[in-house]
Amino acid sequence: MKKVLALVLAVIMVCTMAMAVEVAVDPKEVGTTGNYGEITLADKYDATKTYVLKLRDEFFAVLDEYLVGQGNTADRDAKNFKVEGVAGTFNVDANNNKVYYINVDNTDRALDGKVDMTISTLRISSVKKTSTYAEFTAKDGKLVLSKLMLGGVTKDVTTAGFTADFWAAYDIGYKTLDANDTNFNWGTEGWFVTGSNGFEATDVTKQVTLKVPAKTAFKFTLADGNPANISDSAIPNGVTKPTTVAVNGYKITAGTLTYKVAGDTNDYFYGVDKNGKLYVSGLTFGVVKDVNGNESGYWTMTTTDARDIVKTNGAIPGVTASTPTTPGSTTNPGTGANDVVGVAAALAVVALVSGAAISLKK
Repeated sequence: MKKVLALVLAVIMVCTMAMAVEVAVDPKEVGTTGNYGEITLADKYDATKTYVLKLRDEFFAVLDEYLVGQGNTADRDAKNFKVEGVAGTFNVDANNNKVYYINVDNTDRALDGKVDMTISTLRISSVKKTSTYAEFTAKDGKLVLSKLMLGGVTKDVTTAGFTADFWAAYDIGYKTLDANDTNFNWGTEGWFVTGSNGFEATDVTKQVTLKVPAKTAFKFTLADGNPANISDSAIPNGVTKPTTVAVNGYKITAGTLTYKVAGDTNDYFYGVDKNGKLYVSGLTFGVVKDVNGNESGYWTMTTTDARDIVKTNGAIPGVTASTPTTPGSTTNPGTGANDVVGVAAALAVVALVSGAAISLKK
C-alpha cells in the first residue's frame, strides 16, 4: 500500500514539474542613478523568465580566513553559509562557479526612477561554526559591513577588507523609452515615461490622440484585431463584410486615448478581435459646429483600452458589448498535445489511486 501511494505522489510531482517553465537570467544592466541601482530586466515582459541578482563574492570572503584558513575559500553553498535578509538560493553560474542568487521580482513595469526593491540588512552566517557571521547594512544606498562576529568575538570591520560596491536599493523594470511629443512611434509597443511637461501625440490618421500626465510611466500596446477572420455567417444580407481595420485600437496603462472619427449616422463601427469576433465599438455620434456655424459629424470616445475598429455599410445584429482583452497579446493556437499529456497524466493518477483502493480493500 505504501509503495502504491508513493508511486501516486511521484506521478503527481512529475506532472507538476512538467507544467513549470523557469528560466534564470542575470539582469543585464545595473545603472547608478541617485542612491539606488537600476536593473533593466529585458526589452519586453516575459512571464516564463525568472530574474536573479548575483550576490558579490566579497560578502562571503570576509569569513573565509576564519572558516578555512588564510588563502583558502569556502564553497559558496548551503553547507557552509546561511544567507538572511534577502530571498534567494545558492546555485551555479554560467562559469560553473558556486554563487548565491537574490530573487528579483519580474512584475511587468517600467523603469520609473522609483525604488522597487530594498535590502536593509543582510547577514551571512557560518553553518559549521557557531556565533560566526558578517552583517551588512544600508548606507547611502550601498551595503556596507557593519558587524563581524568570529566565534563569538566581535572584530574590527575596518580591517576586514570588504570593498564590494553593491547597491542596497533598486529600480527594477523593463526597457523604458522617453515619451516625446515629436517622434512618438505609434507602432512601437512597450513602456514609456513622460517628462516634466506631460505628453500628447496624435496618430498619422488624425483619429486618435494620446495624452499622459507629467512624470508618468505607461505601457503602450497595439490591438490585434483581424478582420480576415470575421465569419461570413455574422454578416447579414446587404451588408458588405469589412476586410480592413478602419480605426486602430490601442491600450495604455495611464493617461487617455481620445477617438474622433469623421462620419455621419449612416456609418457603422464595430470592434474586432484577433479571432474575428465583433463587438460594440464604444464610439458615439455627435455634431460639432465651427465658428461659422458649419456642422461636422464625428464618432468619438475617450478610453484607455480600444479594439481595432472596422466600418460597415449597415448594422450587424447580435453584436454585444464586451471589455476588450489585452490588445497585442498573442496566444499560439493549441495543438491539443499538452491536453493529451495532461489527460493521460490525470488518468494515470486516477488509475494508480484506483489500484491503491483495490489493494487496500484486498
